[in-house]
Amino acid sequence: MSIIKFEITEDHLKLLPHLKFNSKGEHITTQNSDGLSAFGDDDIFESIGLIIYGKPKVGDDFDIMNNLGLTYTEEEQEYMANLLNDIPQVLDIVLKSPNFKPETGLYKRKFHDTIWKKIG
Repeated sequence: MSIIKFEITEDHLKLLPHLKFNSKGEHITTQNSDGLSAFGDDDIFESIGLIIYGKPKVGDDFDIMNNLGLTYTEEEQEYMANLLNDIPQVLDIVLKSPNFKPETGLYKRKFHDTIWKKIG
């Protein structure tokens, strides 16, 4: 019997309330009708970065040619890309966990089952 495990982090939970959906005919997408990203800006890294890292602090490096002037390291961009890739799994856990409460932790389910359970 195979077990699937996934850990929900604080940053996953920070992103969920900002997620936007749009219905385009028969499909639901995470891009709105203006072509903006799932989190409301045309630059997905700026949107996620503001949610995760907050507003820039005095002394942070800015790139004036960018939309908001924010720059992120390759590691930060990779981390944000991984968070974005995790969103479908996080939504699956939220929607298929009995009595889900927004908590960080480790969740599991049997491969053939759809119900997730918090285990840590």
